Amino acid sequence: MTEKNLLYEVLEQSNEGFLIMDAKGTVITVNKAWIQLCTNVLDFDKNVIGTHVFEFKEYINYFSVAEYIVKNKTSYSKVYAPFEDRVIFSSGKPITDNSGKIIYFVVKVNDISDIFHLRNQVENFSRIKELYIEYSKSQTNADLNPIQADPKMQKIYQKCLAISATDATVLIMGESGSGKEIVANFIHNNSNRSEKPFVSINCGAIPGTLIESELFGYAPGAFTGANKTGKKGIFEAANTGTLLLDEIGDMPLEMQVKLLRVMENKVIRRVGSEKDISVDVRIIAATNCALPQLVKEGKFRRDLYYRLNVIRITVPPLRERPKDIVALSKYFHNLFSRKYHHTAAKKVFPDQLLEQFLLYDWPGNVRELRNIMEQLVLLSENGTLDQNIFLSIINDDMSIQNRIITENVSVKQIARLDDIIEETEKQLFKKAYRMKKTSREIAKLLNVSQTTVIRKLKKYGITTD
Repeated sequence: MTEKNLLYEVLEQSNEGFLIMDAKGTVITVNKAWIQLCTNVLDFDKNVIGTHVFEFKEYINYFSVAEYIVKNKTSYSKVYAPFEDRVIFSSGKPITDNSGKIIYFVVKVNDISDIFHLRNQVENFSRIKELYIEYSKSQTNADLNPIQADPKMQKIYQKCLAISATDATVLIMGESGSGKEIVANFIHNNSNRSEKPFVSINCGAIPGTLIESELFGYAPGAFTGANKTGKKGIFEAANTGTLLLDEIGDMPLEMQVKLLRVMENKVIRRVGSEKDISVDVRIIAATNCALPQLVKEGKFRRDLYYRLNVIRITVPPLRERPKDIVALSKYFHNLFSRKYHHTAAKKVFPDQLLEQFLLYDWPGNVRELRNIMEQLVLLSENGTLDQNIFLSIINDDMSIQNRIITENVSVKQIARLDDIIEETEKQLFKKAYRMKKTSREIAKLLNVSQTTVIRKLKKYGITTD
């Protein structure tokens, strides 16, 4: 095998592409790898051997490195994508003899598609990391500065600020999912204990036989299956900080006695131990039950109720906070867009969907709104949050217009029909006002004259500012 043939075979076996031209730019040889990487013309070598590089444009539709180095008599390199699925690094240089005279031009190409894909993955990972950090920050900010667009909630948080610096026991009442734990977090985060633990326990989720050991812990060998070294309870975990006793209304009566004793004496005793342990804990209790009614029924201790009810905060349901519905919807829209990496092309939140949100009663309150918005961000297609998905989630076959007009009326006692009609009408206009604000819009919504709306709003003392 001649030296020339050997060189050709070596080039043919290489994964790197080579194009070799003489001093005038005429192609001498090109290997298989260069053809595969730089052109889709299978018989490229047959067509171009002996052809000048400036005639390449018939076979390739991009500005080549080969053309550049021949034209400018200098080295040159470039990254480009000759095809959609391929990224090439091409470098060329003139080869000179001992006197410095150019005798050849050589172009070498490498497929760096995998490197680019890897770089894109790293960049995507970095962007995902940034979005996660933004998401985490928004969660933290929500604890420190919860959404409070509605005047009712603004008054509540003003009250929370006023009491946060004290150690007064707080009783938070409100429907399930209305944001009681968020209020409790806000009080803790603005208190002198903000750098200390905030511990929450759901009193209704723990069996009565276990709640004492969960709250107060247990000594080694206290019962069969107990940890040999014993276990700290929730009170010890929350020591120097704040303890949220959620769903306090579900706590068994026998446990209520022991909780009262701890609140009064500030000491706990682990199950199976005779040693008292001092604890310094601020207690916040929360419930969706009507505790005064439970007290009357003998299901909740009166003395404990008074001990808890030092500062009482009642969180209104979401349906009574229309401005919060708007603000929270937008907040959760942004939150889940960041969480699921849709920030670059965030789905549009149409006004019509927001109107449906405002008309819906939200029986699950803020928790339900959060859940529904997360589903909408995940499931909606075509770049817009889908109203039909919302309607299917709430399983509502009625139109939104009928929903406001046919709001359920609960009749708890016999009364004059005129009084019932008047009270229902009052509720209807109040809800319509929360939605539309102007008499013209309310008239259109309820299909009555604007004069009627003005007269009814005035009759029921509903502000029209």
